[in-house]
Amino acid sequence: MPALLSTSSNQSSSTFLNFSQTYIHDLELRKASEALGLETYGSLGVILRAYKRGRLSLSETKEALTNLFSISSLYLSVKLLNQVLAELSKEKNP
Repeated sequence: MPALLSTSSNQSSSTFLNFSQTYIHDLELRKASEALGLETYGSLGVILRAYKRGRLSLSETKEALTNLFSISSLYLSVKLLNQVLAELSKEKNP
């Protein structure tokens, strides 16, 4: 399991742990993490990884993706959502 990077209001710098993956949404933070050689995953990637690992069913995955598009303040284009849903529809539930 990946470790987390945290900053408290009492600290002037971040506390780094030994990790190789990050889950982020901010583009600048993503670029910085990738420059450090870390694998990065956004919300879409987290949902799809959960499905691939059997932690979400096909219907739960589709619902999460649809909610990500319709409820979340995070940006997800209609085109990308439709492409991902179309690909998921071709798969069998693991």
